Amino acid sequence: TACQYGSWPFAVKAPGVVDYRAGGVVRTDAAGFVQQILVSPGETVQQGDLVAVLENAQLRAETIRLQCELEVSMKRMHMASREGELAHHKMEQENYRKLQLQLNERQHQLASLQIKAPISGNVVSDDLDALIGTFVPQGQEIMLIGNERAKEIRVSIAQKDARLFASCFGREVQVKMRGGDRQVLTMPIGRIEPGASTKVDNLAITAAGGGKVVVRQSHGKSDKETWEFVKPRVSTRIALSPATAESIRAGQLAMISLPTARSSLGMGIRLFAEEWFRSRWRLIQRS
Repeated sequence: TACQYGSWPFAVKAPGVVDYRAGGVVRTDAAGFVQQILVSPGETVQQGDLVAVLENAQLRAETIRLQCELEVSMKRMHMASREGELAHHKMEQENYRKLQLQLNERQHQLASLQIKAPISGNVVSDDLDALIGTFVPQGQEIMLIGNERAKEIRVSIAQKDARLFASCFGREVQVKMRGGDRQVLTMPIGRIEPGASTKVDNLAITAAGGGKVVVRQSHGKSDKETWEFVKPRVSTRIALSPATAESIRAGQLAMISLPTARSSLGMGIRLFAEEWFRSRWRLIQRS
């Protein structure tokens, strides 16, 4: 069923950008220095393929230390058992258990220095060789693997229109693609994600990137130029079918419209004027 909002004659619109679905982000499970990058931009990889190798000398040293302490603890347990010192044996058993847990954690972190592809797809990140020799903290994104059959449209919505889009969850909306063959699609819209934010995820929809959404430069801790929305916005996603995803490139812009019931222009002007006077009256009452 197409989503409609009352008798308002003007479509409510929001810009969107095609992107790969979550799941292809390659992150570090342990901190370390990038020793090797084993893939190139555009290369096809399979889930589980080795894509990068990190090195962490401190982590290796801690692992060896724990292995040595574990051997010493085992000898102490045997000695206490032979000598019938049950209290010392029980104490050493607990110490051995704690050391084993710590060693298991370090060994898991050590194994995670071998970074593998989380999904099958194509490497879409650029300039990967620049990472070699750099230190990356735990949880850092180092590359993105995209599946051409698994894409979505990430939609940025003005906060004032959030309730309208929320009321259309699961219903079909019109999606006009920009660029390419300018497809016009009708697709169900996703649920509004909680919380409004001024964070800009993709500059292409903003005035700074050639779009229409107003932004301003933000003053963060980094020297890198960053932007933020002047007014907070909310977001939602529109999932693309595999066939549609293959026909649309990542980064392509879209305009999402909530189609409305037909009504006369005069009715639209009257409703607009009523809403304007109501908003002015509310401002007067607050002052």
